[in-house]
Amino acid sequence: MRKLNKVVYGSAFALAPVIRGKDTFRCSPYLYRTPQGYSSKYLEKSYDYTKDDGYSKPVGLEKGVWSEPYFDKGGGDIWIITYSIPVYTPDGSLTGVITADLEIKK
Repeated sequence: MRKLNKVVYGSAFALAPVIRGKDTFRCSPYLYRTPQGYSSKYLEKSYDYTKDDGYSKPVGLEKGVWSEPYFDKGGGDIWIITYSIPVYTPDGSLTGVITADLEIKK
């Protein structure tokens, strides 16, 4: 079994929404650490990640940003700080945002 990363708690790739007609499709796989090892979930099932600062700020600023500490409800359900950076195609179209969560321990 691989060792768990003691620095990065979790990571997501929040894809840019795809709009087809009246439908909007979102996908954001999230991999995170648990006491038993790694687990995964899809964040779009918990909330609209595109309205979250971890997505909208780096997209709006077109650069990586650190969050303030927060309780990650719907993600890892712990206190974390997140670095988020937008990813673009060679032609400049937004692909999505990659995040790295660092757990805040007391």
